[in-house]
Amino acid sequence: MSNLFKRSITGIIFVAVIVIGITFSSLSFFFLFGIITFFCLEEFYELCNSARIFNQKWPGILIGMVFFVVNFLFAIDYINFRFFLIFVPIIILVFINELYSYNKRPFISIAFTFIGLIYIAFPLSLASHIVFKTGKIFSDLSPVQVMSYMNENSFKTVDILNKLIYHFYLYKVHLYFIYFFRGNNFPV
Repeated sequence: MSNLFKRSITGIIFVAVIVIGITFSSLSFFFLFGIITFFCLEEFYELCNSARIFNQKWPGILIGMVFFVVNFLFAIDYINFRFFLIFVPIIILVFINELYSYNKRPFISIAFTFIGLIYIAFPLSLASHIVFKTGKIFSDLSPVQVMSYMNENSFKTVDILNKLIYHFYLYKVHLYFIYFFRGNNFPV
């Protein structure tokens, strides 16, 4: 068998498992994406360690999995937004843990711990918000309809965000010049 054929068959099976996991039930989605999140984080931290970029592997995996669980439970309206406050002390624990490790480059370790979370756990955790709306799967819309709706409205959303950022930036620059010419300190 050629390498292309093996990869094609594996890709078709993987896509089928993903589609079945998303459409079957919320628990199948939870377990499938939880397993994917765990193994992707584990692989990322192992690749960093093999490149001699030492990081906090198990705290990073634990934070990523907790973030995935909290996002999933929030997406199905099982918990409210206040449960996201649990990440404030957990993130502080990463810094405290690095204080007591004898690493020559502690800031690199902290940075790559958070890069794994931002690069892998955050997008996979937000996938539950795409699939679920108030605890129900978008069963009346096909994925093609959802993607076309997102594509049609993305330009409007980006335009609104650009205008907000532009006006906020101009307002800040305007205030900065007023305070500068008056000789006052700029309030941050």
